[in-house]
Amino acid sequence: MPDRHFELPAHPDLEYYRKQAKHLQHAYETGDAAAQAWVAEVPGDRAAGRFLLSDAQFVLAQEHGFRTWAEFRADIFPYDPNHQTFLNVYESGVLVRQEVLNATRPALLVYAGTRQGLWAVFLAFTASGIHHIAIGPDHILFIVGLLLLGGSVRRLLAIVTAFTLGHSVTLALATLQIVAPPARLVEPAIALSIVYVGADNLLVGSRGRDVRPWVALFFGLVHGFGFASVLRETGLPPRALGLSLFSFNLGVEIGQAAIVVTVASALKLLRSHNALLAARVATAGSVVVLLAGAFWFVERVW
Repeated sequence: MPDRHFELPAHPDLEYYRKQAKHLQHAYETGDAAAQAWVAEVPGDRAAGRFLLSDAQFVLAQEHGFRTWAEFRADIFPYDPNHQTFLNVYESGVLVRQEVLNATRPALLVYAGTRQGLWAVFLAFTASGIHHIAIGPDHILFIVGLLLLGGSVRRLLAIVTAFTLGHSVTLALATLQIVAPPARLVEPAIALSIVYVGADNLLVGSRGRDVRPWVALFFGLVHGFGFASVLRETGLPPRALGLSLFSFNLGVEIGQAAIVVTVASALKLLRSHNALLAARVATAGSVVVLLAGAFWFVERVW
């Protein structure tokens, strides 16, 4: 019978895990008192008089660190890119989730509805939000484009707040499947938002009325749909949907705040030392923003 006190590593070997489950199943079926007492401690719906391999796997998962979260991987047939693994997730004997793992999505993190599991959800999705902003050049360029012309702290705060409100609304709507436009429309629209910001900086600049907060609010709605597509791919825990949504959005805000503070501080410092050079940097930056947005638009449409 497997050792009850053995701690599984963060990324357990599935074959070893299966062997442990088979040992437990065999011990239980051959009348091992310790195995039967162990199984009796774990609630679950089991067929009368039968202890299946799936039952043994569930008992092991409960015992060895999966009370809060677990990672499942589908590297069963790596040579077959079309292979799919259908995964049923049970919690306390109740089916709580069904997923399909394949070559493009080989792993899934599953969180249980315990206090430790909720904390794990918070940490994981906050980190995911920060990571998404850090590796998303389109979102970064949109924010930078809005900051290039500078402004007072109050004005910059209004821009950032408007963008936050916009993407938070659509992130929630899309994640909850209330409104979910296809990526083939969302991704080009995000690119167009970047083109607009760059062009507006060049054509209007500081000569006209500053409508950047309204631009940030409107296009923030578009960017929120882009955030939602990433969040859905991560795999939302049904029993902690609200927490995962809040945590991911918080991560996005942390990443966004880091960008805003860095860029705004650098531009302010440059303006205080050389206003002409700062104006040239803003112009050149706006050209880069416009061209990058145009490139992404063409790439995402064709």
